[in-house]
Amino acid sequence: MPIFFRVTPAGAGNQVTVSAPKQAQLAWGRVIAAGVLLVVILGAGLYAGTVPTLDAWNKALLHAFEVLLGLFVGVVGGEAGSRA
Repeated sequence: MPIFFRVTPAGAGNQVTVSAPKQAQLAWGRVIAAGVLLVVILGAGLYAGTVPTLDAWNKALLHAFEVLLGLFVGVVGGEAGSRA
């Protein structure tokens, strides 16, 4: 854990104050928004699978869902791992 030093001006008695940086908080609003986006992409991909003319869209949307789900789990897991 890095420690940052704050040195006061020379006329203040040469005091050195040590302060640790604040730990970043997980932005729950962004996590929820990302989850909603994943559900929307999954729903659109599943709907496109029911329409025969949208077969290419079905494959593209479901692949996008797979990639984004992996990123989502990786980022949230990385955040949790960095706090342990």
